Amino acid sequence: MSQVRDDAAYRSAVARLAQRFLVDELHKTTPIWLRAAIAEVADQYQIDGGSVFDDLVRALFRSWWRLPLGALLRDAADKLARIGRIGSFYLWQRLYGYREKPPLSFPSVEDQCRGLPDLSSSKVSIVVLSYNRLPYLKTTLASLYATAGYDNFELIVVDNGSSDRSVAYLKALYAAGKVDKLILSGRNLGTSAGYNQGFARADPESEFLMKFDSDIVALSRGWLQEIVSCFKAQPNLGLVALTVCNHAGLRNIPTVTQHGRRVKPMWFGIMGAAGFTFRREVLDRIGYFNEDFDYLYMPDDIDYVYRVVADGREAYYLADYLAFERRDLDRQKFLRYEKRKKQKPPLGLMRRYFSGEKNRKIVYRSYQSASLGPTPRLIKLETASTSNAGGQVVS
Repeated sequence: MSQVRDDAAYRSAVARLAQRFLVDELHKTTPIWLRAAIAEVADQYQIDGGSVFDDLVRALFRSWWRLPLGALLRDAADKLARIGRIGSFYLWQRLYGYREKPPLSFPSVEDQCRGLPDLSSSKVSIVVLSYNRLPYLKTTLASLYATAGYDNFELIVVDNGSSDRSVAYLKALYAAGKVDKLILSGRNLGTSAGYNQGFARADPESEFLMKFDSDIVALSRGWLQEIVSCFKAQPNLGLVALTVCNHAGLRNIPTVTQHGRRVKPMWFGIMGAAGFTFRREVLDRIGYFNEDFDYLYMPDDIDYVYRVVADGREAYYLADYLAFERRDLDRQKFLRYEKRKKQKPPLGLMRRYFSGEKNRKIVYRSYQSASLGPTPRLIKLETASTSNAGGQVVS
């Protein structure tokens, strides 16, 4: 390995990757070419992808200071300004933001009916994960019905073993036809496994799948129509989400214009997502949310974005379509949960997928069988059958 690293041609190839990466960084462009380029260099010089990735990181630090002074100063000023905005907003949020309520109110979901024209033949399966947050769940579902602006969707709600009145509420909505499929788990499966239960039972005809958290209030009307339009306009687009307007970091991700839309590339800040939507073919290519972590609450969105980009696809937030993350009831019980959450280092996740160390496709046998044949509309999961321990199949 050391012989290859001393090779001038190899060092030159890595330096070219670093320069190309920095150009994309300065232009706020997602490097969807990166994984294929690392694999090509690794194959050409007979070295493992992890070593190429590590050498690339070192080359980036060396190459950064060789950029033109003007570009360096502009980029540094932009980063410092963003850090300042994030810091001030985060401080405000810690002092006041957890008591902030959504800026809009909606009729109760029981009073909503879709009543919207079928604007497209492209169906969307929306999966909402519920767990002991009934006040939030009510505003989430009400906002979804009131603002989607698109009728061709199915609503799948997975309850992750709630002990409050959430199950009774969801059963009433299911009986009224407001929830298309209701999946009831006897225990908390965690975020990734909970959403995977819904994705596995989505309508096979759905072109798009969506993760919609139960503490989100959609604000911008017509957001679902806009998401579908984005996918139609960009065949290489893998992921789209709404911008959470009260998220300190997300609101300060750089905004660029793509295909006439103002967007925030997820590559420059994967910080949670509202209306996290991906193509059915993306699920077929890279599989389900990653459950291979030692804790229930994990960065499934960060992990999935890296896998999507490693697959050579774009991923971004819609800058002009907003959502609000409710935290006004989080001062006691839910904030303790926030403090318990563990974080997975983003660079470690990136290295695994872009170096080829870990296959970006993750599927589980239990979901493969669940997706076959007709799916019942009301599903009660047996506790013993909801574990995927040792059941991962990577292909």
